[in-house]
Amino acid sequence: MKKQNNFSHPLVSTPEIYNFENKNKLFYFDMRYINGTSFSEFISQNTIQQIEPIVEKLFSYLFEPRESHSIDYGEKIKTKIESISKFLNSEHLIFKNYCINYEWADTKINYCHGDLTFENIIIYKGGIYFIDFLDSFMENSLIDVSKVMQDLLIGWSWRFSDTCPFVKNQYIYEILKNRLSIREMEVCKRLLVLNLLRIVPY
Repeated sequence: MKKQNNFSHPLVSTPEIYNFENKNKLFYFDMRYINGTSFSEFISQNTIQQIEPIVEKLFSYLFEPRESHSIDYGEKIKTKIESISKFLNSEHLIFKNYCINYEWADTKINYCHGDLTFENIIIYKGGIYFIDFLDSFMENSLIDVSKVMQDLLIGWSWRFSDTCPFVKNQYIYEILKNRLSIREMEVCKRLLVLNLLRIVPY
């Protein structure tokens, strides 16, 4: 809630938070209802020509220069995988090693949404709204990019739908790829695999 409340950006909005309360040991907050559609629904229902301006705005936000400093995330990656290891088996070993055995030094710390799936992006009157912010073990904008890749390559936000617009998603993915450096792509691929490993316990 605090992350959402403090978010401010000229390209992206977030619903205003009206109030919050702890009640019966449960925390909740109320926010403005945005009568739009999820980005996944928007992609399914519209043409590439209608989708492109939204994609351009979203990617302009994702890839804008941000203040940052470097850190070695190697231990954090290893700790995160160890925390779910009891749910994994020998078939997952190659994926665990893929995430761990990488040079995570000199990885940037900067702002991220934390769970930027297309279900958490609302499109309303040509505007973009973020909801369901999440604190992440790794504060880096590439976490958000990896969640976008999770939707474009795997169709995560369409997991309960009968169809998935794979051709449109591939088109958007090609735009995304052109925004990433070789290093950034390698980081995002490993974070994508880590995202999927984190789903296994559920």
